[in-house]
Amino acid sequence: MLGNTIVVDFGTPQVSHVVTLPKINQDGYSSEYRLVTAEGKYTVIIRNSTEKTKVNGLAIDRHQLLARFETSPDEVYPLGRTFEAYSIVRMPAGSSANDAYGPVMGSCGKVIENLPALINWES
Repeated sequence: MLGNTIVVDFGTPQVSHVVTLPKINQDGYSSEYRLVTAEGKYTVIIRNSTEKTKVNGLAIDRHQLLARFETSPDEVYPLGRTFEAYSIVRMPAGSSANDAYGPVMGSCGKVIENLPALINWES
């Protein structure tokens, strides 16, 4: 269990912005954490499920983490702005975290390492 709060750094490589979000909902194998401040609304959603379709005869577990920041409206953006990122880990049911660690670190590490290029539509 992750607990009734989750701590997430919504900052940049230069400036940390650590936020503690309280859990506002839990349904089965999913949880939602949210904090509303003057800056905007921070949301983290965690979902765990088993896919209906098997891959190579094996049941596949799916784990998703979504992080979202919605800015408060201001003069420049009267509707606010939304920034969102999510990760999905799919693996055969019963696999260990060690089994998934390499692909997760490879994927997330490359996103962080190349974020300016990705945002610039480079591929």
